[in-house]
Amino acid sequence: MLYMPQENMAYMVAPMVNMPTAVTTMPTAMGVLLNGCDSPSSMISPLQGTEMEIIGPVEVSNAVWSLYEASLYQRPIMPSKKAFSKEELDLLNQYKKETTASPAVSGLYSGMGLLTAMVPIFLYHFVLHAELESNFIMYGIVSIVSGLILSAAHSNVAAKLKIRIESEVEKPMQKKIAKQYAGKKTDKEIAEISRKRVQEISSRQAAATAIFQNNAVFLLGVITMVFHMCHNLSASVSYLCSVSSSAGLVMLLSTGK
Repeated sequence: MLYMPQENMAYMVAPMVNMPTAVTTMPTAMGVLLNGCDSPSSMISPLQGTEMEIIGPVEVSNAVWSLYEASLYQRPIMPSKKAFSKEELDLLNQYKKETTASPAVSGLYSGMGLLTAMVPIFLYHFVLHAELESNFIMYGIVSIVSGLILSAAHSNVAAKLKIRIESEVEKPMQKKIAKQYAGKKTDKEIAEISRKRVQEISSRQAAATAIFQNNAVFLLGVITMVFHMCHNLSASVSYLCSVSSSAGLVMLLSTGK
């Protein structure tokens, strides 16, 4: 193998003068002008043929990060806010009142939920002969939690049923009220009376239907769990699984369309 001494080696440096540029435009964060321009943010497009020095990746990342930080401090343009008119506020308040359950209806949901959740205690104590004294605390906790879940499910189902019942009752009720108060009240008063009657009827029917459907599903789930799925378990574990799973099923079904 032959070795060439280093003193006999010659290096040739090719001058890079008037090199053609392949790209006419370059982002400001990628190059710095060498012709005495101090502002890197100036336009690059009219600088065809000028010499440029490409900076390294560290400088590029620093430049990009500085641009990002500058954009964070820019004040966003907020859309102009226009206050609601009195008629729009009245409509919003009216819609809120109509869609929110009254305290009496909410109390009905809570009471029926707790009462239904206590029915499995009767089943376990008098039919399956489970001890009431030793399981009293568990019965109470599971019944309260399940009752609250059933109450929320009643509210969800009633809210969906109310919309459907309103669409079915509205037109017949308007005709009935218009015929009853014809010549006695103005059209605006007749429409207001009709709206209140529709709200009362739809709320009452929706609450009754929701309670009946949810109670039926809950009790059917409890019976199925007790006599088919949890019959090999102990009484306390069977009660916990059957009641909690049935209440969860009712809540899940109430969230659907």
